[in-house]
Amino acid sequence: MALALIYPEPEKGGRGKRSRFRESLSKAQENLLSKARTALRYSREEGLAVLQGGATLDDAYQRAILAQQLLNGEAAKMATLREWVPDLAARVEDQNDKLTLDEAMAILRQREERERRVREAGRLAVEPAPARVFRLGCLHLRCSGGWANLSSSTQKF
Repeated sequence: MALALIYPEPEKGGRGKRSRFRESLSKAQENLLSKARTALRYSREEGLAVLQGGATLDDAYQRAILAQQLLNGEAAKMATLREWVPDLAARVEDQNDKLTLDEAMAILRQREERERRVREAGRLAVEPAPARVFRLGCLHLRCSGGWANLSSSTQKF
């Protein structure tokens, strides 16, 4: 647990190389370190209790896994739907409507994507005119061949 507190994230060796720290650990030690990191991500207090001997690593790890499953489970999805889109939550709970929880989550993601696109379009619509002119000028330079051709292209006007 002490190593997990010191190294909360695994080191990246890059291009297939292992870090020197990981090379010094046996496979069993790596597994224990992984469990300790998982328990710490769930609760730092839980990790400190393991370090002080008040709890076992296996118990802390099991509680962390259960917490992860709850966060990613159906109850968490329904809570998200109830908070952000009550209309979809009502449709999922309605026995006559055949909308499943996963379909409702997909609809929520589609709505979020649509809202993101609308916000982006609105941002571009209210962008100050000088910035648009500058961007169009840069586009013109790129299409006309650069600064060398700029003087000849402006003489046509």
